[in-house]
Amino acid sequence: MIAIAISGTNKQNIKADTFYWGHGQNHYTILEKAKDIILEPQNYIDLIKGNRLTKAYSLDEIRNAAIDMHNCLREIKVTEAHKPVFIAGILIALSDEDFSKGYSMFTSYKLVMQNIQNAIENILKDSEIKNGRVGYIKQVFSTLLDNTKFAEIPLGHSKSITWYIEQLEMKIEPMMDYEWLCEAYMKTDYTKLTQDDFQQTVNEPCLSGKSTIKAA
Repeated sequence: MIAIAISGTNKQNIKADTFYWGHGQNHYTILEKAKDIILEPQNYIDLIKGNRLTKAYSLDEIRNAAIDMHNCLREIKVTEAHKPVFIAGILIALSDEDFSKGYSMFTSYKLVMQNIQNAIENILKDSEIKNGRVGYIKQVFSTLLDNTKFAEIPLGHSKSITWYIEQLEMKIEPMMDYEWLCEAYMKTDYTKLTQDDFQQTVNEPCLSGKSTIKAA
């Protein structure tokens, strides 16, 4: 049985908790990854089973997520050049099965950041992406390790590193194509980016002709 508790008057201020009580189990489980997020019915089942979520492309949802993340990253002084790399890096890391299933169990900011880098290395090691590009995206996460404002936000809380991962995993990754993301953003000059470019980081992979998702 899946139960969802919801409060709020619109999508911007919604609060939601999701509970799963499996057959024969003595206690329910809180689905932490679905906190404050409403999913399609099938995606709740896929989330419980550990399967990849899928959803139809939504420009409004992508735009809202991009704006929200852009503003949050600005609060902790992440540079314009590093913002899209940060998003692309997490999306690539989520393609690593061990990372996507285990990141919620990491106990420190440093451990999460290190495992993001390991996952990026694991996914891209046999790709055609040049070593310099792979090294650059990993270096961005090494730099963010020293961001005290970011590190001080408790894991699991809004705007923490795990919050970004969950938001991207639940809202954006189900609409995107990983191969296109690697191809496009590892060839980008990240030193010449604007807020619009940041939004494209989460927008364009979902519009790729290689994508297997359904168009809205």
